Amino acid sequence: MKKKAGHEEMSLNRLIGANIKRIRKEKGWKMVEVTKVLDIHMGTVSNIEQGKVACKLIHLKKLSEIWDTPVGDFFPTVSIKKFSRKKVRIPEDGC
Repeated sequence: MKKKAGHEEMSLNRLIGANIKRIRKEKGWKMVEVTKVLDIHMGTVSNIEQGKVACKLIHLKKLSEIWDTPVGDFFPTVSIKKFSRKKVRIPEDGC
């Protein structure tokens, strides 16, 4: 029995899939060209771009090489929040 993906995993798949689709279109590629290069079915490419299934790392690596795009471009950007830091004053006597 197939295990269903959790919400976070599905969201990550959607973001990666959307980035694959965006980069594919920027490079002027059609889905059929991706199917030939990766040797996968059209439905699989569609499902990857929609985030219904995860893209295999080997496929991300191949697309990265063919499109001359860093693998990191397929992943969502993470912003790091700044935390406020309180200045601590240490008494001169050390106590």
